[in-house]
Amino acid sequence: MHLVIDTAARVNAIYAAGKLGGIQQLEVPGYLLKRKSSTGENGIEKIPTTVTAIPYFSWNNRGPDEMEVWIPYDASNGTPLPAPSIASKSKVSGSHVSKLMLRALNNQVTPADSKDQSTGNLHWWPTKNQSEWVAYDFDKAYTISSSKVYFFDDGPFGGCRVPVSWQLLYKEGDKWVPVENTSPYSIKKDSFNEVSFKPVKTTALKLQLQLPVDNSAGILEWSVK
Repeated sequence: MHLVIDTAARVNAIYAAGKLGGIQQLEVPGYLLKRKSSTGENGIEKIPTTVTAIPYFSWNNRGPDEMEVWIPYDASNGTPLPAPSIASKSKVSGSHVSKLMLRALNNQVTPADSKDQSTGNLHWWPTKNQSEWVAYDFDKAYTISSSKVYFFDDGPFGGCRVPVSWQLLYKEGDKWVPVENTSPYSIKKDSFNEVSFKPVKTTALKLQLQLPVDNSAGILEWSVK
């Protein structure tokens, strides 16, 4: 959750006649958490805002039910919005994965280790022994020369391990072309794996990996520069 509300903040009930046929909504002052830089070195910005809550039935009317919404009262429990970067401004896609999983790729959270699932992860479990991919479609053309990825590995008890191999391909016209890497494609647990390559100007980058024979694989974070 990117929003934070102070426990002492006053909650106001307001009737919104022109919204959803007329509803009683709640408004409370709060703030939005946002990273100041994509590396996290410059801290987190707190942007004042008004948090608006509408009745559950108004946006998802499936019949009588109950719902609880959890909003942090302390910034340490919130998840800041990512700072502008090539990755955070990209449209993310991937093979055989959900949109929810794809959100984990560019949230600019450095995992504690390869098993860390606290901020989400992308994985292909239970698929094994085949090639899979994720891709960033940039908001415009960029000249890029390096990328780093943090692999998901929940061994020894889970079903995901670091991949057998991986490579980067950039979009050239309608074709995907392998980058000319100038450093090796490392495959390490519990750290970022960074690769440098000859600069290319492109509108998209694909990360292709080979799943292990007896396990699946996944990704926790992926950045480009």
